[in-house]
Amino acid sequence: MAQRGDEDAVLSAIDRLIDAFREVQRAQEVVIKRADHIRQQRAARQPYKDIVLGEQRPLIVELASESVHYLIDAGARLRRLESQVLYREGLTMEQIGALFGVSRQRIAELLQDDSVAPHL
Repeated sequence: MAQRGDEDAVLSAIDRLIDAFREVQRAQEVVIKRADHIRQQRAARQPYKDIVLGEQRPLIVELASESVHYLIDAGARLRRLESQVLYREGLTMEQIGALFGVSRQRIAELLQDDSVAPHL
């Protein structure tokens, strides 16, 4: 059976994932605005080198990379914690793997990862 600390760690990881999605949403708004501006500049026949060199930092490509990183990191943390809690609650590695769409071997790796293991 999961202990209270396990549940709190999972909830904390869910909060972190929500924060990552909010950050991505903010970045998305910036990217869309900047992309529209780039389209206008290209319509005015400005070369890409002038457009990109004049672009505000972080660049669109940097925002995209950061967004992907935030989501991958937060999602991986949640998957590890949920795997550990579900296993302690009696689900098999096969069942957890089926839930998450990964192999039993991948779940075994997640269960061995104690870098984010909930405190018992």
